[in-house]
Amino acid sequence: MNNKKGFTLVELLAVLVILGIIMAIGVGAYSSYQKNAKDDAIKIAEDSMESGAANYFINCTTNYGGKNQELCKQYTMPSNKNETTKVWLRDLIDESILEPISNPYRKGEHCNKITSYVLIRNRAESDKNLDLEYIACLDCGNYRSPNSKCTWTETAPSK
Repeated sequence: MNNKKGFTLVELLAVLVILGIIMAIGVGAYSSYQKNAKDDAIKIAEDSMESGAANYFINCTTNYGGKNQELCKQYTMPSNKNETTKVWLRDLIDESILEPISNPYRKGEHCNKITSYVLIRNRAESDKNLDLEYIACLDCGNYRSPNSKCTWTETAPSK
């Protein structure tokens, strides 16, 4: 009588195939999770830019705000319908309204503060902040905001 202990080659191969399938599913799910997290980080950055520009205009137009700040003197709120103003990311960062935006696609890099901006468009014949539309135009490595209102032909003017 032979006492055979251990696994046959077929059993070992079956286990390896099953582990390979589980690993392929896990790697695919992890890659998808990473891409979604990076895309969400970009959306959050764009939302932060829009909020920062809105806060800037609220700050500059109230008695409690910083009407004497340099940034308040540089930009004016669009007062006529469809009139626009660009508030550059560089200025929002320099005035400590926003922190530099990290590029989620390239570790250690920041989004371009010279070419990124918030486009503010007046939607009505009013100079009220509620009538303004804020559109983030973020240039971050290979990513550029897909909004058709964003143009990429300008850079922030020299100070």
